[in-house]
Amino acid sequence: MSTSDQRLHIYKASAGAGKTHTMTEAFLRHVLKHPKNSYQEVQAVTFTNLATRELKERFFKELYTLAREPQKSPFYSSFKDDDQLSANARTALQSILFDYGGLRVKTIDSFFQDIIHALAIELRQRPSTRIELSTDQILGLAVERLF
Repeated sequence: MSTSDQRLHIYKASAGAGKTHTMTEAFLRHVLKHPKNSYQEVQAVTFTNLATRELKERFFKELYTLAREPQKSPFYSSFKDDDQLSANARTALQSILFDYGGLRVKTIDSFFQDIIHALAIELRQRPSTRIELSTDQILGLAVERLF
């Protein structure tokens, strides 16, 4: 995907509204076009570790199903015109399994910690820098500055 093709997609909905299904379909659509390494271009961010695990499991389950028995996938109708569907799903699945760390599905806090880590390196700071919010400390500093 070229830089000009990159887009940010935000899916915001209440629990049970189908965010995981929507995100899985978007992931599959992207990965099946270029199955070798396009999964590395995807960054999925959720709120909880449970949601992160569920999303990863769904990605794997659907790629496996599309590779083995595509008609059994709820996403089959979206991709049934693709002659290379099973082969592409197999290739994508293998690529992800051999580079599991390249599949970036994270909680929002770990996502921002990664950003802070990268920023610390750019600023030539210790890469172990972490952000911790302490309301007591912030209030103390605010009161101190006020006086």
